[in-house]
Amino acid sequence: MKIRYFLLLISYFFVFQLKTQINDFNIKNDNISTPIQNLNRYDSLIKEINRRKIIKIRNPQNRLLVLPAVAFSQETNLVFGFAGIKTFVASKKDLQSRTSNISLLGLYSLNKNYFIYLKGTQYYNKERIIFNHDFSFSTIYTKFWGLGNRTNNLIYDRLSFELASFEGNLLFKTIKKYYIGFNFDLQKEFKYKYNDSGLFFKSFPTLINNKGQKIFGLGPVLAFDTRNDANYPSKGSFIKLSNLIYSTYWGSDVNILNFECDIRKFISFKKQRIIALQLNLKLNFGETLSYRRYARLGGIMNGRGYFDGRFTDNHFVNIQGEYRTNLKIIKINKDWPKIVVFGSVGDVFKYLSDLKFKLLKTAFGIGLRVPLLKYQTLYLRIDLGFNNWDKTLSPPIVNFAEAF
Repeated sequence: MKIRYFLLLISYFFVFQLKTQINDFNIKNDNISTPIQNLNRYDSLIKEINRRKIIKIRNPQNRLLVLPAVAFSQETNLVFGFAGIKTFVASKKDLQSRTSNISLLGLYSLNKNYFIYLKGTQYYNKERIIFNHDFSFSTIYTKFWGLGNRTNNLIYDRLSFELASFEGNLLFKTIKKYYIGFNFDLQKEFKYKYNDSGLFFKSFPTLINNKGQKIFGLGPVLAFDTRNDANYPSKGSFIKLSNLIYSTYWGSDVNILNFECDIRKFISFKKQRIIALQLNLKLNFGETLSYRRYARLGGIMNGRGYFDGRFTDNHFVNIQGEYRTNLKIIKINKDWPKIVVFGSVGDVFKYLSDLKFKLLKTAFGIGLRVPLLKYQTLYLRIDLGFNNWDKTLSPPIVNFAEAF
């Protein structure tokens, strides 16, 4: 109980410190004209012309990109399919909202596995309503190294299971850039398969006979958002405090209390140089946690340089930063590619005493951002990271979305 209050106090302290540095985003007070600002002015002009029916000009925000996808791994065999993303304005009469997006990934493997992911963010009514959603139905192949922050990289279980999930949040604007709303998270795991080393079974004895689990959580969320762009922000701040309650009263197999704090800051300099910072804190309380609800370090969003889920435990804290700048070699879709240098430090823990300086997990790496559409801040992200704990390189990360 004391740990919970102490960590929540830390998260509120960071919120207070960051809030004192936040200034409302106002282009008129900025003497530096960036491509994003020019694009926003151009888009507003196009929308106004279309509204007055003077002349029809295609809005560069409404774009569709579809790419073929092919991969191979020992577990899945050959995988093929497509990846696509749609950017659009949710309402033609809305002249102030940022660009909405929906991305879809559909894959099929020769081992007869399906991988379907649908993710997006939509802005409605001058950003008075924001809807974030993430749906997936897929077969998950992963490794489990055990619980704790001292697990051995060479000792692990290979496991697979099928997962159907739908999670997200619905936010309503209150004053200025403050939002209030609710979170939801529905996940069903089934058809678990794992090797006989006993590592996974010892940690999750309730997942016997491959029956899996269903978890369903609801809870409030508070947010503050002054970012000038949702895909690739160059300035502004983002703060989110959220809570999810998983209860057997509304159909969850386990009772879990989850808290999360996500703080981001973006600082823009001359020549389109950007520094991006993030603090992420996740806390999970419950006598029996679902495998999917445990906090994890490593993967495509945090701890880049570690394998996905390399460290697993009840709680998680991570700080990461990026330096982004143009790579002025050749323009692609009328935009420069970007070069990114990133680093992070964090750890998982069950008790506060588990957090020790010498055990902190650091990672660093380099990335490339390739412009995908004209007049859009949409990039193909390619990252390669290295970590200090296992001293290994992670598999290359290829994704449409930024880490934060």
